[in-house]
Amino acid sequence: MAASSENDSMIRSSSGGEEEDEYGWMELQSNVYSAGIASVIQQIDAKSKANSEGKKKGTVRILVAVAVIFLAIGLQVFLVVKVKSLVCAKSVHYIRERYSEYEEHMYSETDDQSRGKGEIILDNFDSLDDDFKAEVCQFPLTQPDFLFAMLFLWTLTIVCEVRRCIFWVRRFVFITETDSEGHVHVIHPKEGTESRDLSHYGLDEGTTGLKSLSIPMKAVISLLFAVQASTALFLLWVGCRWLTATPSFSDLILNGLALTFIVEIKDMLYEELLPKLFQEETEVIRVRRERVDRNWFGMDSLLAPIFWAALSALWVVLYMFYFQAVLPDYRWDVKGPCYKFLTEVLTAV
Repeated sequence: MAASSENDSMIRSSSGGEEEDEYGWMELQSNVYSAGIASVIQQIDAKSKANSEGKKKGTVRILVAVAVIFLAIGLQVFLVVKVKSLVCAKSVHYIRERYSEYEEHMYSETDDQSRGKGEIILDNFDSLDDDFKAEVCQFPLTQPDFLFAMLFLWTLTIVCEVRRCIFWVRRFVFITETDSEGHVHVIHPKEGTESRDLSHYGLDEGTTGLKSLSIPMKAVISLLFAVQASTALFLLWVGCRWLTATPSFSDLILNGLALTFIVEIKDMLYEELLPKLFQEETEVIRVRRERVDRNWFGMDSLLAPIFWAALSALWVVLYMFYFQAVLPDYRWDVKGPCYKFLTEVLTAV
């Protein structure tokens, strides 16, 4: 709803004295979260000018948008919980059982957790059954370089998801102005004086710009992205555990793809479930974009990709060597004996 006309005529940048068109506008993402936010914003704006019938239709569309958002969140959380309790738990139990048998066979003495004491007796490996060797040597932790690469790619996927949440929170909460007179204020190309100022605002024909939001609206949008980021971080932990407990190298690739599918549920629902009307609302609305400074530090700086990649690599190293609970007290004593066996198998193939 409307802020003062004086504020509409000129929007100052954070550096002072420069107009908004130096920032420009940007499109929303193509997923159900963006579609829900876009629909709610535009319907709240439309309801302020509509008759009673129009307000009822607007309320229904807001409820549909919110329902789809909750559906996406619910599906992601449900699948993550089920992967953890049904799929991951079984894999963890299997790999622990096999590793305990391996330790008991390879060491002359083991502790209460069936972990070997002292030096490993390498000659004992030859007396193991070939099928058992094949099972043990397929554990991801026996090939730490391969497991590192898979966990690194998975971590980067989640880091990108969290970065997108931070990115959009900044634009909706900090870059978009705070409206003290209404919940939303949207700039329309065909609204009186604003249509004449269309070139000033830098909007393309057929698009609308989000000028300001109230504090409650910003709080709700922040909460939505916080839920999305929290779900992604929980999925990071479950995904790392599942990948580490995968009983074969081929399944390791497939499980990585399955995890990516869970992350992309929001995109799939947008393309396949949302009515075209909601997609059109998402495509026409624009939010303010801050000027890109080509400096070295900051969220969008030149060094940002290196920083996030290094952070992802650090997490993977810490997880593999300190945080992973798939094989507690893992002694990294399988790769060496398995090297000759795997070489013979690959050579035979």
